[in-house]
Amino acid sequence: MNTVQSLRASMKLWDGIPLLIPAAGMVLTLCLVMKWVIKQKRELAQKKRELCDMRAEILLAQISLHFIYNTLTTIKHLCKKDALLAAETVDEFSGYLRGNLDLLTGDRMISFSRELTHVKNFIAIEQKRFGERVNIVYDIREDAFLLPALTLQPIVENAVKHGITKRERGGTICISTGKDDADYWIRVEDDGVGYQTVEKTGSKRNHIGITNVTGRVETMCGGTVEIESTVGEGTDVLIRIPRKEEDKGDKVEKTDRRCHGDRDADIGGR
Repeated sequence: MNTVQSLRASMKLWDGIPLLIPAAGMVLTLCLVMKWVIKQKRELAQKKRELCDMRAEILLAQISLHFIYNTLTTIKHLCKKDALLAAETVDEFSGYLRGNLDLLTGDRMISFSRELTHVKNFIAIEQKRFGERVNIVYDIREDAFLLPALTLQPIVENAVKHGITKRERGGTICISTGKDDADYWIRVEDDGVGYQTVEKTGSKRNHIGITNVTGRVETMCGGTVEIESTVGEGTDVLIRIPRKEEDKGDKVEKTDRRCHGDRDADIGGR
């Protein structure tokens, strides 16, 4: 009797095997599909990073060619009038170029402080060129965060080139930072000529860096770039960089648009 029962149990076990084989095949197929999807996502993310790096290098070349020519011309004139000022400008220019090289060869996400130093070198040189027509206000309340390299400088360059220097009397650019519950924010305001906001990402002649900056901020850190501009009044650019979870318990402040005249602001080019 025991032998018969064992034989029947074995037959029942073998009866279930044909059902297990298709199920195992389905599980294996599902695993392979998931592995392929994960691989495709990784390759897509890598291609996006490579594209961002390529755009950064192209943007850097666009900035350098235009800026280098103007700076060398400024230094040439200063050599004839004020040798000490010319030497100071050479130092600022070398710092600017060194920053560009570091940005090309280093990490693409850099500290805000490093980006701001790059901007200050740029502004100092432009002030040599335009004199009192270029005024700058810094209201830096937060600087301990990372952002894509060459995020701030192209926006400030546009504010100078297409904003305040289009006015005969010049104008003022305000750079401020802070944080709220979700983001670190950077605001660049100018009281230049302004423009129709429909042009803000579509014009190749003006605002060449805005589209590039917007795409890189979105792709590399999930941030945003918002632009408001009024013809005859000026332009306001707001960059938002998402905060890490461990930073979100810190004290926050409101994002306001009244940087000019703030009692804590640092006025000047350096």
